[in-house]
Amino acid sequence: MCVWKSTRHTSNKLPTTHTPYLQFQHPFATFATMFEATADEFPFVEDLPKREKSRWQKYCDAMAEFAEVSRQEGGLVHVSMAANFLNVSRTRIDELCNAGILKRFSFGGHVVISVRSLKERAESKLLKGRPKKAA
Repeated sequence: MCVWKSTRHTSNKLPTTHTPYLQFQHPFATFATMFEATADEFPFVEDLPKREKSRWQKYCDAMAEFAEVSRQEGGLVHVSMAANFLNVSRTRIDELCNAGILKRFSFGGHVVISVRSLKERAESKLLKGRPKKAA
């Protein structure tokens, strides 16, 4: 049988629960022992499924990753901006990314291109026109 008893005026010692004036008495255990227990005393906790990150936490992690990659690559631009910068089509930007000439990153479904790789491509000497046929 569980009994709630007030310890406000009947005892000289402090209550062992989180409530200031109530002490829960149980024939087998007290709340104090449960609250004071450490996590290593419950080995079954490791087998429980872990809580999935919230949307906000996932968003913050993605933004932190975006900021870090942007810092390392000297900035990131959208594919259409990269196409305007190199004066080529968006399809050509995709071809350059697939060839490994430009670095492509995807954040939240949006594809962005490294500014460093764009500068390297713009500064490289490109041969214009169709290549000559070998005789």
